[in-house]
Amino acid sequence: MECSGRWAGPKPVLPPGTPPIFLVCYLYLYHGNLIQVTKADMIKEIKLKVDDIPCTGCAEDMETVLRDQAGILEAKVHYSDDIIDIKYDSEVIERPAVIHAARRVANISNIISEQ
Repeated sequence: MECSGRWAGPKPVLPPGTPPIFLVCYLYLYHGNLIQVTKADMIKEIKLKVDDIPCTGCAEDMETVLRDQAGILEAKVHYSDDIIDIKYDSEVIERPAVIHAARRVANISNIISEQ
């Protein structure tokens, strides 16, 4: 598996039997140490409170629009709680763009949590 492009040096040698999920990328830090960054490290979650979701059909439409955005992996709109849960790939889409995409489909009142 090739590095995603952030590593500029020679390809690191991995121990035999390293699972594929851990072969995504290496970064070279300024102090000279190599650290391993997996795809799982790039997956972020954000939970947003919205002012009002009119109906369950609207919630489904919101999910579809959000999932169509590049980098958003999962979007779950909770109609009864007026909450949107979004899981995204931070290498593909940045946090402000995720919030902007959510604001296109709903009136966001606040950010409940981020991971």
